[in-house]
Amino acid sequence: MTTMILEKSEARPKVRRTFTLDADLVETLAASEPDNLSGAVNAALRYAVERRAKRESLAQLAADLDAQFGRPDKAEIDHAVALLS
Repeated sequence: MTTMILEKSEARPKVRRTFTLDADLVETLAASEPDNLSGAVNAALRYAVERRAKRESLAQLAADLDAQFGRPDKAEIDHAVALLS
C-alpha cells in the first residue's frame, strides 16, 4: 500500500490511504458533512483510538490492583455491583 503525507497547514501531518467502507456509513456522513467526509472519518477513527487506549489503561489498572491486592472474591464483587446499581 502506498502512503503519502499531504502537506497541510494543520498541526498534524495527513496521510492518504484508500479504505473500503460500508455504503450506508458513507452516505450518512456525506449527508451531514458533505464538504468534509475525510474530517468526519478522521474524527471517528480518533475517537475509536482514544477509546481503545482508555480500555487498555483500565485493563492495566485492574491488573495492577489484582497484583497488589489480589483478585476480589464474589462477596466483594457483589457489594461493588450493589453500590453501582
